[in-house]
Amino acid sequence: MRLIFFALVVLFFSSCNDYFSSFPAGKENKSYLKNELIGNWEFLELSNDTNSSTEKHTLIISTNDNKNYDLKMIPVDFPDSVEQAKAFLTMIKPNEYANVRFFDKGKIEDGFLILKFNVVSDSLIFSTIHKDSVQFQINSIADLAKFLKTYSSNSIWNSTYKYIRKKIE
Repeated sequence: MRLIFFALVVLFFSSCNDYFSSFPAGKENKSYLKNELIGNWEFLELSNDTNSSTEKHTLIISTNDNKNYDLKMIPVDFPDSVEQAKAFLTMIKPNEYANVRFFDKGKIEDGFLILKFNVVSDSLIFSTIHKDSVQFQINSIADLAKFLKTYSSNSIWNSTYKYIRKKIE
């Protein structure tokens, strides 16, 4: 059972086709507060990536310092098993990105999962970069920012996650 859960956690937010960057899309000290992100989000669907099977879960986004975000993914079928991450935001006009780092056994993992996101009303939609779409070496924050600015409207995106804000009862 523990092995099954571990496999689910690994697949939870990171498809094997998602690109993990050694660098964030921007500097952490330039992050900003986006109140619309704060709250509990119910996972609705995953599209584009047929190699990933994301389990139904709740995504809880909170902040303590108005610049960094704490993320908790709570699987519906395993509510005592929480996957945690932290994130900060970067604006590269016209898009907003979250630079996400996951925790493993209490330690922050290497690498950033870069998410392009949009909040519209009570919906949160974000996309991950497909690992095969990065065709050149990214050696700095500036390199990644240039890549995102140049190719963000192209088909570099892998999975699209859709959420709806959970109503507090």
